[in-house]
Amino acid sequence: TSLADQSHRVSDKARALLTAPLDRTTFRTALDILKDPDETLESQLLALQWLSAAARKLGPDERRLLHEVTSALAADAAEAAPLRARAMRSAVAMSALMRDEDEMSQLSISAENEFMVRMAEDRSLDPSILAAAIKGIEVLRITEGIALLEKTLADPEEQRMPDVTRRACLALT
Repeated sequence: TSLADQSHRVSDKARALLTAPLDRTTFRTALDILKDPDETLESQLLALQWLSAAARKLGPDERRLLHEVTSALAADAAEAAPLRARAMRSAVAMSALMRDEDEMSQLSISAENEFMVRMAEDRSLDPSILAAAIKGIEVLRITEGIALLEKTLADPEEQRMPDVTRRACLALT
């Protein structure tokens, strides 16, 4: 179901983002929605979508903060799988943008690469999160993840997760 179909579950605070211009206040509001455990999943997904759409308009400090928040959400096992997968995709997009803008240190890049590979290796995760991590290996061109992707495709057990194997195939092409 789309967010529009779930509009009755979106808080007024999150709904207000739909027509709000990007400024420091709305950026902080969207981050607060993401981090608020009392917000609905739909409100958090909407805030994350809004922040992701605004990513190129953010300054380096805001991009770094958004990357930290989305990476933490993606890693948090207590969060719902749809939010974790969307946060993973957003963290990857932020990382790619920050790398392109030369806003990440080599140490940060190495840590990010390790995080992506570790997430892609964790078969206890929901397939949507695994697929997002594998997409991260592709987008960020993480060479350390190639062996994992090849292993994923060679393992008959992995065939039970078509989204994961499809993503691994695409990442290797």
